[in-house]
Amino acid sequence: MDRAVPRAVREAPDPPPPGGRGEFLPGGVPPVPARPRDPVRPAGNQACRTRRGAALPVAVTLALAGALGWATAPEAGATATQMRVLGDINFGSATTYGTGCTYTVQVLVTNAIEPVTLLDNGIPIAVRIPDSGNALFTWIPAVPGPHRLEAVQAPDREPTVAGDVRVGTGVHLGYACVVTGG
Repeated sequence: MDRAVPRAVREAPDPPPPGGRGEFLPGGVPPVPARPRDPVRPAGNQACRTRRGAALPVAVTLALAGALGWATAPEAGATATQMRVLGDINFGSATTYGTGCTYTVQVLVTNAIEPVTLLDNGIPIAVRIPDSGNALFTWIPAVPGPHRLEAVQAPDREPTVAGDVRVGTGVHLGYACVVTGG
């Protein structure tokens, strides 16, 4: 009994394409003919643009970046922009700020690298390096009366944020502080 032979095996492969090299890939597929060399452009990895052609995309990119504000210079100085005195768990009838009680002072800044100085009535009491735009200070007022808290971030010399706080007499109750007077 004669076995059936697949048609692809029985037939001879197609003749080579005109101008081809007469080689075939497995399965009888002819290779893609080579392109003739372009006399203007070098072959292979040596293909390059002219200087004018390369400068155009760079010029367009810079023009767009400038128009969109991407190429602007960063701000020159560092600045403390906001300050908050957090009362923690202290309380009083006239004020929540008392002598000997602990408070957290939060200063928001524009530069996360330059140090921030906290001043109490013009006297520097602490210096901190900000963490993610926040400088946190612990403030424990020593004397009752008015206090002016100010913050300055280097390289500035004058405080950029300030707040006035009235301080009374603090009495500790465990972790809390009760404030009288003020």
